[in-house]
Amino acid sequence: MFELRETKDYQRVIQKCYEKDFVLTDRYHVIAPDTTDRCVEHTVKVFEKSPNFTMYFLLWEGKFAGYIGVEKSDITTLKGFFLMPSYRRKVKEFFEAIRSVCGKDVYTAVYEKNIRANKYLLRNNCRFVVQMFDEQERQTVNIYKLCHLEDY
Repeated sequence: MFELRETKDYQRVIQKCYEKDFVLTDRYHVIAPDTTDRCVEHTVKVFEKSPNFTMYFLLWEGKFAGYIGVEKSDITTLKGFFLMPSYRRKVKEFFEAIRSVCGKDVYTAVYEKNIRANKYLLRNNCRFVVQMFDEQERQTVNIYKLCHLEDY
């Protein structure tokens, strides 16, 4: 089971994730290809602009395993997530961790170019809702409902 700990140190958590995943910063991040530092900086700025944002880092048996970022308003949004490669198969436990802080009615937006995250969500029973264009990032975004959280 993942243990969640709330943190305000977005920079340190995201850096720890991104420095272990060069494929993300080379291909999938919204500003990719770019350096790890610039991708981290961009992500931190996005999270800091979110008015009701909370970040939780994930631990598995005391070891750092990733993070989830949640924004709660009229709807609950999984604003960002990352699992270290060795924990990506712990799907049931990951969605249980999300449910523990978000409840059952959760949405997430993933940039179309992040093929890996889009496939992960579809493979794990998330329902595609709509595709939109993010004017600020000039990128297409896929919106998913994590409707299967009721099953976990």
